[in-house]
Amino acid sequence: MPFFIKINSIKIIFKIILTLLIFLIYKVIIYYVYKIILYDYVKMKIKFVPIVFLLYISIIYADINTLFNIGMDDVVINTNNKHQLYFEQSFAGGYNFIKFNAETKLYYRTSIYNDDRTNKIFQNTKLDLGIENNFSLSSDMIGLFADIRPLSFFGIRVNAYFNYIYNIMNFGYAGFDNNNVDYSYGSLLGMSKTDAMGVVAGVTPYFLYKLPYVIFINSTSFNYVFAGDKNYYYDSRTAILHKKSEFEIMNDFFILANISPFYIGASYALTYLVNSNILTHKLAIVGFISFKFLQNRLSLDILASSGLHVKLPYYNSSTFIEAKASLVYKIL
Repeated sequence: MPFFIKINSIKIIFKIILTLLIFLIYKVIIYYVYKIILYDYVKMKIKFVPIVFLLYISIIYADINTLFNIGMDDVVINTNNKHQLYFEQSFAGGYNFIKFNAETKLYYRTSIYNDDRTNKIFQNTKLDLGIENNFSLSSDMIGLFADIRPLSFFGIRVNAYFNYIYNIMNFGYAGFDNNNVDYSYGSLLGMSKTDAMGVVAGVTPYFLYKLPYVIFINSTSFNYVFAGDKNYYYDSRTAILHKKSEFEIMNDFFILANISPFYIGASYALTYLVNSNILTHKLAIVGFISFKFLQNRLSLDILASSGLHVKLPYYNSSTFIEAKASLVYKIL
């Protein structure tokens, strides 16, 4: 028996090491695809190729956070096993304002309680601990996160990231001495950019309540964001001019109806910048679907929304489209 336990332990360690190597190789490949291949295309001015042009404009001001403050697995979750290891790759994008980012996660998951509790409020609990990387053409953000759900309807996510904003093809850090500036899409595209470093840290309590055919989700993020050396800078996550040191409050509310195999509903989002005293809103319709493969070891989650911006500078009363696709593989 000890021999077989030792063999299984070696297999588990080998899988973890192999996953980390794949993760690092993947990030190197993505980096050089963006930095070298796309740079050469733009430098050679191959603007007559429609695919290159669409890709080029879609990664100008990339969103370094997830499309929504909740994870994709907050809608469909399974934590029956005590110890699990996951690899997740997501791609998110949108129009008005233009955004695109690639998000990679590697995280360990376990259930909170060691016994099978009959009370429903103690079921589907979890603890996630992992590393996360959000990569775009203008920045790379890497850090740690923890997501604990002690009750079936309540959880808290804590995260901290180092953010490196680099200037490739003039899509880097856009800093300003004061806030009396034009930071519309055209003005930002025409100005010179630089490199910068920063941090993003936040705490997000969230509620998730499920009825037989309806799900209610509400998350509130309290973030501290710091970047660059100028008094103000354009933050591509929110499309708003931030102070160099800024506190954000972001609230997302969803109501989704389960129309198998879809979840369809509506959402309301609020963003408030404390230091800059800017408040914006967003109303949208939302659709979500999840596919399972390989005996539920692999899942494909797709989330899309479309709606209206309210009081967002340069985008007030404009419609938007956003989408996110995520592949989640259960390693252990």
